[in-house]
Amino acid sequence: MDAFSTALHRELRGSGVHASVMRLGPVRTDFFDAARRLENGGSIPAERWAVPVERVNHALWQLLEKPRRVVYLPGWLWISQLADPLLGGLIDRLGPLLLRRSGKHR
Repeated sequence: MDAFSTALHRELRGSGVHASVMRLGPVRTDFFDAARRLENGGSIPAERWAVPVERVNHALWQLLEKPRRVVYLPGWLWISQLADPLLGGLIDRLGPLLLRRSGKHR
């Protein structure tokens, strides 16, 4: 979806029609509370960085008023565009191992 929206954004440039993508990190929803209530559930580390739904709504309205190709929320996620090409393969290999070690992944 990300590559498609980028290609569409470039193809539509100058036409008055805009295509954008919002790259969201964790969003504070009932999901985190529901995960804690499950018998084998628990807290999810990403919750500490979760942004409120209202902040996502505000960013969306800003994007509609002033279109651009991409919006990162929270803003510090822009670093992911640099980190993924450098560390993506390593994370793909280590992530499942770390999950298995923590006992949260089966």
